[in-house]
Amino acid sequence: MAKIIFNSAQLRFTNEVQQVELAVKSYRELLKELVNLYPGMSPDDLGNYMIMIDGLIIQTPFLEKLDPESELIFIRKIAAG
Repeated sequence: MAKIIFNSAQLRFTNEVQQVELAVKSYRELLKELVNLYPGMSPDDLGNYMIMIDGLIIQTPFLEKLDPESELIFIRKIAAG
């Protein structure tokens, strides 16, 4: 199962749960599962984050496939100015 690690800003949606393991095969499937599991989260909120998949930062992850043992970490996007 993929291991999802939330950042501190997301903990308000997860009731302070810092990580969860889910059987997902794609980023899109991950979004659906997280919204079902944590109704306070929305795909729009999650779209404000980049994601690190197995150590690689992915800025546009919507087409990413996931391995069953992937580790995913949400990272806040940095605004350029």
